[in-house]
Amino acid sequence: MSWPQLRSVAEGGVIALLGLGILLLIPTQVEKPIALENQIPPSFLPKVIAISLMLTGGGMLVHALLRFSTDIPARMLKDEWTKIFLATLLLFSYAYLFPRLGFMVSSALIMGLFIYLFGGRSWVKILLNMALVSLGVWFFFEVLFAIPLPRGILF
Repeated sequence: MSWPQLRSVAEGGVIALLGLGILLLIPTQVEKPIALENQIPPSFLPKVIAISLMLTGGGMLVHALLRFSTDIPARMLKDEWTKIFLATLLLFSYAYLFPRLGFMVSSALIMGLFIYLFGGRSWVKILLNMALVSLGVWFFFEVLFAIPLPRGILF
């Protein structure tokens, strides 16, 4: 097994294990508030995310094991590590901004930065994605499932 293929297997395994860890921690970390009257518990979203991570990691594992990788130039590896580092900083920024700015503003801002970081250069498409995805997720949880999301300075 080549180094890039081994790295891909490790990445898939880490993502799958992260999802499994989230799934195992949900019962101890998320409590149902007494005043919540809807049928959907607060642990719904973390469960969806955990299962999605496990499926994504499993898919990455299968893909890495079934394909034969060629060597990747060192310059490309440096660019990948830079993007991984910046993406990690964006995730920590999102965790910091989320309770302060609320769901809509922090999610749209971080999503736009992620799109730009990973190659999106059309400002129209970036702004449309920022607005439509954030509004879609907000509508899904707030309106359809009546699960409150944190409110911020604008929305």
